[in-house]
Amino acid sequence: MKTMFKITIILLAFVLGSFTSSNAQCSISPSSLSIDVGETGTLTASSAQAYYWTVSGSAQIVGSNTGQSVTILATDQGSAQVCVTLFINGECYQCCTTVSCNGDCPITIIENIPMCFGQKANCWERRGHYRALDCNGNSAMVTWDISPKGTNGSCIYNGCNNPFSAPVTNTEIKPHPVCNWLGLKTTIYAYDPQTGDLLDSYVTTINSCPSGPIIGFREAQPNQENQPSLGLRILDNQPGGNKVIELEVQKEQSIVVSAVHLVSGKEVVLQANTVVQAGNFRLDFPKDKLEQGAVYLIVAKSGNDILGKTKLVNL
Repeated sequence: MKTMFKITIILLAFVLGSFTSSNAQCSISPSSLSIDVGETGTLTASSAQAYYWTVSGSAQIVGSNTGQSVTILATDQGSAQVCVTLFINGECYQCCTTVSCNGDCPITIIENIPMCFGQKANCWERRGHYRALDCNGNSAMVTWDISPKGTNGSCIYNGCNNPFSAPVTNTEIKPHPVCNWLGLKTTIYAYDPQTGDLLDSYVTTINSCPSGPIIGFREAQPNQENQPSLGLRILDNQPGGNKVIELEVQKEQSIVVSAVHLVSGKEVVLQANTVVQAGNFRLDFPKDKLEQGAVYLIVAKSGNDILGKTKLVNL
């Protein structure tokens, strides 16, 4: 209600009062701000009765935009213009500043399904699934490589009949071992397709494939790969407060919920493996479980199946 009151005051001021661009009445500090992509910075306006912040370009506002201070998240390399409108005694004043957003949006390898090996398992059952995501949670085009993979890719295949003999450029990769490499640590690399620079690497261990029905190891149906089998949304993300996530579960199943830091790739388990009944399931967790101001991909899994995912900026 307080926020709505502030916004109403500002809108009334535009209609009933006058609007002035004046450095004498409006200022932003610091006068210049430089932020690394994926990180946040704070700007503070001069004293007023109400505030309204806007941003355009390679950044976004995290949290409230009606306070004296605002938190800015750099989302991509480039610059962003941040403006604030002040309401002082019936008058509106506006001033702006430019924020520099430094560095490329980091790329993180996400393991959706780990590789495995079993003498009786076919290529679909052995196949892993790895995706490259940028700091905004979007799929990124990279050049993939794996080490070791055997001479001419003789022990790691990309597809049922294709030895991994050369790097592959795509947003994802589904490798599988054909040699008995149980216990071997394998490193998956993601390179910039243009420059060849290493963007990220991920180490995985080849374990035995599960016995019986392998629910998590199946091919996605056409046009359904990104369609979650449950609803996953953020219910409460107030600045400085605890977080609340709601899952709409279609059937009783075991679920693990984790948060993947989209800059460092660090994974934090928010909910250990728990049997959840069909219906709505609320998950509360303390704000200090995640890094303040960081961007996370919230992922709900059942076994090796990804049931749903959404992005969270930890305010």
